[in-house]
Amino acid sequence: MPGSVDLHRATDLMQEAALVLTWSATHPDPGIGDFRTRHANDGARRVLGAAGSDLIDRGLLELGVSADAAAALYRLCAEAVRTGKMIEHWAVAPDPITDLSGTSSIVMRVTDVDGAVLCTWVPRWHVVGEDEDRRLATTAGVPTADRLELATALDALGGVGVGVFSFNLMADQLIWSAGLYKMFGRTYRDGPMDVTEWRSLTESELVLSKVWQALIRDGVPLDVEVKLIPALGGHQVRVTAFAVPGPDGHPAAIHGCCCVMRP
Repeated sequence: MPGSVDLHRATDLMQEAALVLTWSATHPDPGIGDFRTRHANDGARRVLGAAGSDLIDRGLLELGVSADAAAALYRLCAEAVRTGKMIEHWAVAPDPITDLSGTSSIVMRVTDVDGAVLCTWVPRWHVVGEDEDRRLATTAGVPTADRLELATALDALGGVGVGVFSFNLMADQLIWSAGLYKMFGRTYRDGPMDVTEWRSLTESELVLSKVWQALIRDGVPLDVEVKLIPALGGHQVRVTAFAVPGPDGHPAAIHGCCCVMRP
């Protein structure tokens, strides 16, 4: 289409990274789909570490960024299509959209252009200096320095039986806070357990297995009490978790918490 060609030529003249995306239905449900790349300029190819042809007809999860970043970009694109307006998003780490630039800060601009979606981004808009790091807010309204301080406080809570986890289903990567290492008698050198092994250390393995499958398959929130095996102290532990949907609407990541209720 001539309009598409003109848009592609325009993005090639841009200094900032730019992608041209279009909507593609990838699921029997017409309400679920993905945005796929139709064109990428030199800036986008450079920051995403790919040759031009490697970025064409790719879904958001295939751009080499995290599932959370793909989901965040999906929401921006969907909002631009829905409203017909240019969406501008200023973000700093740990906002996942910064994965697109691999830097600590990014400005995203997403625009619906005649049936296509133009995404441009500029990295490193923010340079921390003086006391700015205390005032700089993320999209959640919490300064980055405060988030790091809260992470330190969370690790300290490991001593009283509280631990959190994050499981990236796309990359099969599980992350634990200090509390879970303590709860399951492991060291950082050991690393987190495989999820199947983790469930086997509870006396209510079947119960946990059923609700876990519902969580990762259908995104049903998990809230259950289980008992650890005697070798781990036999504590009663409350496990809560929720799913983060990916661009296709299915769970892409799981975030959760384990809390010792009583010995």
